[in-house]
Amino acid sequence: MSILPARRFHRQPGLPLSVAAAVLAAALGASQPAQAEAIHQIVSYGQSVSFGTAAIPPISTEPHPSNLMFASGVRAQFGEGDATANRASLVPFQESHYYWLGETPVAGMLEMIDQLRMQEDGHRSADQGIRYLGSAPGKGGQTVKALSFGTEPFEQLTWDLYFGAVHARMRGAEYRLGAVTWGQGESDQYWGTDAQTYRASVDALRRQINWVNEVVTGTAESVPMIAYQVSAHVAAGSASPDIALAQLDDGRENPDFHLATPLYMMDFVDEYHLDARSSKWLGAYFGLAYKRAVVDGEDWQPLHPLRARSTGRLIIADFHVPVPPLAFDTAQVADPGQYGFRVVDPDGSDNPVTGIAIDRAGTRVWIAAARPIAAGSSLRYAWDGDKQSGRLTGPRGNLRDSQGDRLVFDPEGIAAPMHNWCVIFELPVVPL
Repeated sequence: MSILPARRFHRQPGLPLSVAAAVLAAALGASQPAQAEAIHQIVSYGQSVSFGTAAIPPISTEPHPSNLMFASGVRAQFGEGDATANRASLVPFQESHYYWLGETPVAGMLEMIDQLRMQEDGHRSADQGIRYLGSAPGKGGQTVKALSFGTEPFEQLTWDLYFGAVHARMRGAEYRLGAVTWGQGESDQYWGTDAQTYRASVDALRRQINWVNEVVTGTAESVPMIAYQVSAHVAAGSASPDIALAQLDDGRENPDFHLATPLYMMDFVDEYHLDARSSKWLGAYFGLAYKRAVVDGEDWQPLHPLRARSTGRLIIADFHVPVPPLAFDTAQVADPGQYGFRVVDPDGSDNPVTGIAIDRAGTRVWIAAARPIAAGSSLRYAWDGDKQSGRLTGPRGNLRDSQGDRLVFDPEGIAAPMHNWCVIFELPVVPL
C-alpha cells in the first residue's frame, strides 16, 4: 500500500468541519481492521528549544524500538524530500545531529513516560500496545502568531499529524494525538507582547491544532498542551517576566494547558538555548506532566504559590507542594540572594528581606522584611539575574520540593533528580 500524496489543508469558507473530516476519513480508509496497536503522537512545537537548537552533541542516539519517528528524523521538516517523502515510513526513535541541532526534548519525554509507567503501573506503554510517535516541527525565533495557522511551521505540524494518522491506519492501529508540548515564549517576551495578548494567541493556536486534529481523526477533543515556563526575560531586555507570568496564569486557569516546569535550574549554552543534557531533562519534566495529567487524569500542577499573607514585617506564603517538604537548594542553583525572593512596596521599591525560612510542615515559606508590609505590597520570586540564562547567573530561585529524593531520571547516566522547582511568580500580599 503506497502512502497518499501530500495535500494542503485549506478549509473552504462554509465547508462544515464534519464534511472535511469525512472526506479525509474516506481518503485514509474509514473501514479498518481490528486494532491491536495504538499510536499516540507527541508533537514538540514552538521555537528553537522545542527542536533541540544548540543541544549538541545529541545524547539519545541509540534506536528506541518502543517509540517511533518519521524516517527522515524527529525534525521531518528538514528532510531532503517533500512532505510525503520526508514522512514516507516510521522507524524506531532516535535523536540525531543536524548542523547546530541536536537533542530535542522528545526522547526524554518518551523515556520518562515509560519509566513512570513501569515504576508506578508495573508495565511499559508498549506492553499495552501503545507506541509513541515523536516529532518536532517547530521553527526558531518565532512569536506565537508566527507559529499559528497559515504559517510554514504550522503547515509542518499539520503534515506531521496527517502522516501520523496515515501510518497508524496503514498498520490497522488506533491513532491519537496524545499531547503537544509547547517550547515558546522568548520571542514574544523580546517583542513586548503583553500577557493578555499572549494568552489569547496561545489559546487560539490550541483551537487551531484541535481543529486539524479533528479533521485528521474525525473526533473532536481538546488536545492537552504541556509547556515550560520561560526564564529569559532579562536576556530579552525586560525587567518583568510578563510571558512567564502569563504562562503561570494559563496553567492555573486552563484545564488543557499544563505548566510542567520552569527552566532556570537548567544549564544554558547561551541566553536562550539549553545544552543536550538539560534538553533531555526538560523532556523528562514534560513526560512527568503527561503521565500525571493525561495518563493518570490528575489535576496536576507544578510547585506554585497559593497565597501570601502579612502581619507587621512578616509574610507567610503558602504553596502547592507536589511532594513535601519544601527545600532551598543552593547546590543545583546558585543563590541570587534571599533564595530568589523579593518584597516590593506599592510604589515598586524594594522592602529588603532580612530573613527567610521554611516551616516544619514543609509547605510554607516565612519571610521577614526590613519594614512593615504596606497594603498593596507584592511578593516576587525568580525575577532577578544576569542576561545569561540558567542556574548560575540568570533569573532564578532556590525553592523546590523533595520529589527528586525518590524519583531520578537516569538514562545514559544523566542522574537528574526530578524535583519540582517553584515557578516564577508575583503574588499580592494581603493582611493576615
